[in-house]
Amino acid sequence: MEENIWTYNRFIQGNLEGTRLPSNYFDVAVIIDALHHVPNPTKALKEMKRVSRDLILSGPNALNPIRRINELKFKNEDVKESSFIKWELKKILQELDYKKITCYNYNFIPKFPRKNYKIF
Repeated sequence: MEENIWTYNRFIQGNLEGTRLPSNYFDVAVIIDALHHVPNPTKALKEMKRVSRDLILSGPNALNPIRRINELKFKNEDVKESSFIKWELKKILQELDYKKITCYNYNFIPKFPRKNYKIF
């Protein structure tokens, strides 16, 4: 019989900068493409350190030229976004006493399909 993932896994949506969860509540906290939307990313990472034993984090690469163009394009908007260079993020995680840190760059420059598409 196939097991249902909801039997053993629990997903919670909430505020990254402050939760009402007890310390070490999760085995793993997963943040996927959300940290760059948080006003204080360091505070959010500190909270994830408090409520979980491990962290899996994915976010935009600040070295991606398209990402930088978008940040400049919308710099006067009410909604601010930021992205990280690998060494900046690694430094923050080390300061928060994360033990095992592995950083990978991906999507440095977006891949475009190889097929020829007609626009008009």
